[in-house]
Amino acid sequence: MKFNIYGKKDRPTLFLLPGLGVSHEIFLPLIERLKDRFNIIAAGVDGFVLGETTKYTSVDDQAAQANRYVQENLGGRLDVAYGLSLGGKILSRMLERNEIVIDHAVLDAAPLLPLPKWSVDPLRYYQCANVWTCYHWTGFWRWVFHSHYFDVLLDECKKVYPYGGGQSVLDGYKDVYTHKLESISGPDIHFWYGTKEAFVAKPQVEHLLSLCPEAHIEVFPKMNHGQFLVDHPDEVAQRIMDFMNMLENERILLRPWRDSDAESLYKYASDPDVGPRAGWPPHKSVDESLEVIRTVFNDITNTWAIELKETGEAIGAMGYGPSCDCKLPARENEPITGYWVAKPYWNQGICTEALQLMLDHIRATTNIKSLISGHYIDNPASGRVMEKCGFIPTGETCIDEDQYNGKDHPIRVLRLEL
Repeated sequence: MKFNIYGKKDRPTLFLLPGLGVSHEIFLPLIERLKDRFNIIAAGVDGFVLGETTKYTSVDDQAAQANRYVQENLGGRLDVAYGLSLGGKILSRMLERNEIVIDHAVLDAAPLLPLPKWSVDPLRYYQCANVWTCYHWTGFWRWVFHSHYFDVLLDECKKVYPYGGGQSVLDGYKDVYTHKLESISGPDIHFWYGTKEAFVAKPQVEHLLSLCPEAHIEVFPKMNHGQFLVDHPDEVAQRIMDFMNMLENERILLRPWRDSDAESLYKYASDPDVGPRAGWPPHKSVDESLEVIRTVFNDITNTWAIELKETGEAIGAMGYGPSCDCKLPARENEPITGYWVAKPYWNQGICTEALQLMLDHIRATTNIKSLISGHYIDNPASGRVMEKCGFIPTGETCIDEDQYNGKDHPIRVLRLEL
């Protein structure tokens, strides 16, 4: 197995496993969309590695190689893993072996059940003939199908076939058709398939749910085997970003805080004009900023770093959470929202964009009915951000004795009905 590296090393890890008869390059449109967000490892399955003559081995061997790579190079943990067809079967075996942690796993049309023994040889020779035909008669099949989806598959077959040949295809299909998933474990497992492959996919789904009842199943209308990835890489990219709680527009990205943000956090949070306006003291060291990332920002599920796409730097924070520890006059179970942005980026609309991104996310993914917030009366700019996003003053003013600025610092209260 060959491991092709893309993206940025300090970002969340994304592990990609291609299907039978295609190379890792089937993921290139997806990689292009995510390379600034993830540390991407796109595997080349033995027998289908571009530029190298290799032989297909087995699902178990490919899973063992992948797990070993993750253990030796990525600390035994993956944030997201995506396997297409045979790649999904290998990914299911990686989960079955339970040697590494995979936070989010996508099995895209993965074959999890064996076929009847009498059908294995006829079907694998039939499939091998299909692949051989794609390699040798590309122009004919383009004329027959005339679609982007089939163009991509035909190109992949043409690129990969010379390096593994018909034997790798035969051996791969034999393994696919005879291997059964016996168990599976993982915190967040997804199975995707298209309606045009439902006849084959539904038994796989039933088997997966018998092993993992909490697995998430998603069906894509009018899609064939692997077509969602090929024809809609933007949507696949968005779903992968959703796993990692990432929100974006053209200018900014809201994403989880990382330890590597400590220096930029200190650079901006040590400014005496920043923290006190939001009720917290300036940071005194990079170590303190790192501790805040680990114990405050990353201890709250719905807290994001505001990253400026142009620089890739964290320049502020946005979030919401329980209001039980604040002195604002919140309703029962009403969350509070808060934010700040670095001084060099004041008056540029960044906070407004970030707050609107978060509000759109809350509306789309939660049943929250309203949010409460507030700002110091001598910091009216913060109030203008809220009002631009629909918050309305309640007419109340409160005093929070726990705030850094002291008990005599009044706070103007605003609320948003969602």
